[in-house]
Amino acid sequence: MSYVADKHGLPLLSVLALLALASSFFNDNHEIRSASRALPVASRPSVSEALAAWAKANALSATEARPFVLVATAGGGIRAAYWTGTVLGELDAKVDAFRERLFAVSGVSGGSVGATVYRSLIALPRERLNEKCPKGVTQCAQKILGTDSLGALAAAMLYPDLGQRFFPLPWFPDRAAPLEQAWESAFMAAAGENGLESSLAGLAKPWPALFLNATWSDAGRRIVASNLRYADADAFVRSKDQLAVLGHDLRLSTAAHNSARFPITPL
Repeated sequence: MSYVADKHGLPLLSVLALLALASSFFNDNHEIRSASRALPVASRPSVSEALAAWAKANALSATEARPFVLVATAGGGIRAAYWTGTVLGELDAKVDAFRERLFAVSGVSGGSVGATVYRSLIALPRERLNEKCPKGVTQCAQKILGTDSLGALAAAMLYPDLGQRFFPLPWFPDRAAPLEQAWESAFMAAAGENGLESSLAGLAKPWPALFLNATWSDAGRRIVASNLRYADADAFVRSKDQLAVLGHDLRLSTAAHNSARFPITPL
């Protein structure tokens, strides 16, 4: 392209800029991946139903109390993800029945990634988890979150996703899938199962619930991916239920990534 432009005296950068501008009206390739074994969004238990199930499982009564644990984890890139996975793993190892007392984790950005990794690890069969992580959940969480997942992202951003900007139709894969697949591969290598490819709505147990916060770019409002259904709850009127807005289930890796990358624009 440089040779042809020089030979004919064409302003190559200006042409490329105009081509990218014209193509941007038709070439949106940023599709949000669905879960491979998706469940209906409406099949998720409500927040009230999950609370009642938690209370029953923890044998609450008028004379007996059990710790009710909620965790909020902040963002901060891979450092926040690693820190969140480590802290939750250590609490799981050192606090009696921690995963049974923990009702929900609310996270954003890297905190959501660490929380999702922890939640996926404790969903594994206990024998498999003990075999792969003899030193506890922290061991596997640090293996997963300590791998290089940004190399695949950078390669996808610089080549297929950048090339898509100059192509008028959505043809090339965007940079989201390689990052999510890097997390999935790291999970598989550490735990021996594709835990992050699993369905968010299909988590076998309603708690610990995940509330993965993001920003809806169309409205600037909070939009949350959760394994619980709360779109009709009055307490959450200032946020949107992401799965209900999208109308389909998400992979755990995709739900964590939506929170880590912040905005989404549902079609």
